[in-house]
Amino acid sequence: MRRILPGALALLLATPAFADTVAYDAALAHPDFSQVDPGWYYDTSPNADFTVDTGGTTRGANPSGPIETGLRVRQGSLPAAGLILGHDSTGLLPGNIYTVSAASPWVFDFSVDLRPGDVYSLKLSNVSVSLVITNDTTGESDALNPINPLTAWTDQQGFNNSSDPHDPFYIKGVAQTGDWGIQDSKSFSSTILPGSAPILPNFNPSAPDDYTITLTVTQTVNQVVTTLSSDTIHVDVTAATPLPKSAFLVLPILPLLLTLRRPDSARAL
Repeated sequence: MRRILPGALALLLATPAFADTVAYDAALAHPDFSQVDPGWYYDTSPNADFTVDTGGTTRGANPSGPIETGLRVRQGSLPAAGLILGHDSTGLLPGNIYTVSAASPWVFDFSVDLRPGDVYSLKLSNVSVSLVITNDTTGESDALNPINPLTAWTDQQGFNNSSDPHDPFYIKGVAQTGDWGIQDSKSFSSTILPGSAPILPNFNPSAPDDYTITLTVTQTVNQVVTTLSSDTIHVDVTAATPLPKSAFLVLPILPLLLTLRRPDSARAL
C-alpha cells in the first residue's frame, strides 16, 4: 500500500508558475474545432477516468492556449480495451493513484493535445514531450529516462487537420512533428527504440509494486525552457487475492449441497 509522505503531499498541492489545473476521473477534450472527434482516439475504449492536466502559456514564438496532457491505467492486455479502473473510493488517497492487480495484465494510456478544440497553432515540432517512469520501490527508471514518445515507438496515433480529407476524424497512424496530438497505450514490458529494451528492464508483471508515471510538455524559446503541462499518476500494484483454503474444501461437495437445498417438490420431480 502506498504511503503519502508530508513532503510528497505538499508537492502534489504545489502550484506551478504557469496557469494549471488538474482534473481526476476526467474525459479528454475534443481535439478538433467541431467538437465531434473523440477525445480518446487511440482505440475504442471509453474516454474516461483520465488524470488530466491543463496548462499552457502565452509566451514564446508559438503562443498556445490551453494544453492538455492525460494519463490513466487500465486492467487489461494490449491491444484490447480493458477495464477502466476507478480511483480510491475512500477518498483518503489523491485522485491520481490507480490500483491494479498483479493477477492480470495492465497498461497505461497517455495523451498529449497541444490544441484542444484546434485553438492556436502549436505543433509537436514546437515542443518537447517526455515520459518518465519510475519504480518507487527500487528507484529504477525507464531505460531512456526520459522517453520521447515520438521516437520511442511506431504505433502511436497522431492528430491533425491535414490528413486524408475523407477521414472525418483527421486521424493518422504514426504521429508526426506536424501533428498537435499524440496518443498511445503501453505496458512496462513494451520495447522502446532504438534497440529492443523494455521500458523497465526489471519489470515483473506478477509482483506487487508501486510506480510513478509523469508526462511533460516543455517549450524552449531563446534558451529558456517553459513547462507547458505536466501530468503525474501513481500505480499501486497489489498482490492477487487467493481463494481461502475453506473454498477448496467446499468446491468438491458443492453439487451435493445444492441438491440438498432443493425444495421437496423439486426433488420429487
